[in-house]
Amino acid sequence: MHSTSIRIRKETRDHLQRLKKHPRESFDDVISRLIDASVDDEPLSEETLATIELSLKEYRDGIYHTHEEILADLGVAEEPKTAFRPKKSREDSKDA
Repeated sequence: MHSTSIRIRKETRDHLQRLKKHPRESFDDVISRLIDASVDDEPLSEETLATIELSLKEYRDGIYHTHEEILADLGVAEEPKTAFRPKKSREDSKDA
């Protein structure tokens, strides 16, 4: 087997070390496993590609619904973006 050296940052090496399935697994095996997991061997069908193209065209033409519109149609309240903190009432302020 032909091999070569590559230069990686220490942080990358440490990350690869944590991804090993067992201590004696080589970095080459870890990298190969990551590459294999990231590649989808099954191509998209013609029908799926056509649906994606149609969706992109509709989006470019302004034919879409916002997240807020969909939630409103479903009657679902959107989660608050920040933590809820009830305001103090005047009576609470007097007690403090």
